[in-house]
Amino acid sequence: MAELISIVVPVYNAAPFLHSCLQSIKKQTYPSFEVIMINDGSTDESEFILSKYAQEDSRFLLYNQENHGLGYTRNRGISLSTGKY
Repeated sequence: MAELISIVVPVYNAAPFLHSCLQSIKKQTYPSFEVIMINDGSTDESEFILSKYAQEDSRFLLYNQENHGLGYTRNRGISLSTGKY
């Protein structure tokens, strides 16, 4: 079986770009991955878009938090990841 790869996607008010970003990840041919999506207190439609992906595909995991900035959010995503890479 292929090694699990974790992909961390920190998000803050990125609604215009989220669909293309997440679709690109979803269409990968490597089957064994998880997507750690962290909504960093977005005030646009980002949370709605992220939740749709989490509901449709169990590999997409959504975490919501108050805004803490990119560094904190990226590090949180790494700590939540379970993949080997």
